[in-house]
Amino acid sequence: MRKKFMAVILAAVMGAALTGCFQGQSICLSEPAAESEAAALPEEDNAGEPEDPTAQRQAEFESFLAEVNAERQAIYDGTEIPLQEGWASDMDNWGEPFDEEEVLALMAQPETLLTLLTAEEAAEDVETAFRLLRQVYAAYDYFGGSAQFDAMQAQILGELNQKMVTVGQLENAMVKWLYAAIADCHFTIGRQSMAQRLGQYPVFADGLYFDDPAGLDPELVKRTIDPEGRIRYTLVKMAAPGNFDAADFPASMEIEGKTVQLQWTAGYGSTLETETAFSSERLQDGTPLLTSRTMGGINGPDAGQQEQLDKMAATGAEYADEPLVIWDFRGNAGGSNTYFIEWFHGWTGQDVDCKLAALHNFHPTAQIVYQSRYGQFLDYISLPEESGWRKEVHPGAFLEHQGLTFVLQDKACASAGESSIGMLRTAENTVTVGCNTFGSLLTGNVAQFYLPNSGLCMTMGMVLQFVETEENRDGIGYLPDLWVPSDKALERVEKMVGYYGLSGI
Repeated sequence: MRKKFMAVILAAVMGAALTGCFQGQSICLSEPAAESEAAALPEEDNAGEPEDPTAQRQAEFESFLAEVNAERQAIYDGTEIPLQEGWASDMDNWGEPFDEEEVLALMAQPETLLTLLTAEEAAEDVETAFRLLRQVYAAYDYFGGSAQFDAMQAQILGELNQKMVTVGQLENAMVKWLYAAIADCHFTIGRQSMAQRLGQYPVFADGLYFDDPAGLDPELVKRTIDPEGRIRYTLVKMAAPGNFDAADFPASMEIEGKTVQLQWTAGYGSTLETETAFSSERLQDGTPLLTSRTMGGINGPDAGQQEQLDKMAATGAEYADEPLVIWDFRGNAGGSNTYFIEWFHGWTGQDVDCKLAALHNFHPTAQIVYQSRYGQFLDYISLPEESGWRKEVHPGAFLEHQGLTFVLQDKACASAGESSIGMLRTAENTVTVGCNTFGSLLTGNVAQFYLPNSGLCMTMGMVLQFVETEENRDGIGYLPDLWVPSDKALERVEKMVGYYGLSGI
């Protein structure tokens, strides 16, 4: 069975959740400043560089690659990610299950939307929402269980205790209380993004490159690729949209014995076209460039995307012996990762074996959702006989792989796009380039519901999961090995391939 990891993430993040800006601040995610080379410090000892530096440069790259491989290998130390018993409480106490007709009605987008509700209609929507949370949301106990959620429900109902309630008031009250308690970027209510609270965006010291990080805060120092293609250092700091404090970004710093003026520019999500599910081409030097901007989205692929995704699944073996492959996932907000699982198997000849721990919610209500949304999922999953929970734990394995793989990622890369990057991180000689990803890893197998009176949309995951570590990285995502503003990622990788003589190695 080649679908072990598919059981963990089959989801997508709403596109609106991927946008963000440092509103009212001097840094804006949507308009990156042109890179300034003024801050770049000169490389050391270039005068003594031999006429043919290829061997020296490749040794430098091999040293870097050995560090990356060692960091990945350390994840797979034979231990398992722990799952606490309290995260999977007794489902018998979760109330009467919804029947199939009720579930299907809640999953259908209403044709007409009300804008004004009676107090009774608003209360019915709130009660329906919290009943769904108890029976479907896999992180219900992880975020406090009934003690936490019952108290929030009471607070929301108290705020809406008036004769008439607007849908906006209902949404704001639910967002206020639920978003304060839940740190899950797959969880949404209405049009308000969880990312505005959780999202951490990179802020680059624009145009700064240096070789000696001595004396600098190691949290700020990041490996990067300079405009010539060499691996050097830069400064990157994480910040949340709307929470930018200029005092946290100094105007100058002492670097390599010199006072350097700094210009800070925030990273941002991809502005690339996002309809392409899979495409392939060869760069001028013959290197395969594989691109996926979507895995089909939250509502599934259209006909053209389905054809592309089927091609992705079928072509992994074509690249098995390539010495160098570049995968571009920038802007990939997710969908279903089943196709990439098949690609990975063809490419490596092995099953994906991520280190993970997961709790799958198979409450009777959730089972109806699975049958409707992920019918094929239940064909190969054995349902638990009693508890309603299915536990899945894998120590994982770091796979030997001879070829070199570069993976381009950015802040708009989420959900199944992120899980595909996670799969590639299990293979030796994989280097990730760009910004940190969106961070929508804690839950998966997302279900979407519409509350009965307001039509307010809610999304929630039916599996609680931890990949690589037990840390909740939602809003932070996977950090790259080489930090580069996302719009420059491909250009810099191509420069690096040339600088280090990596083509066809």
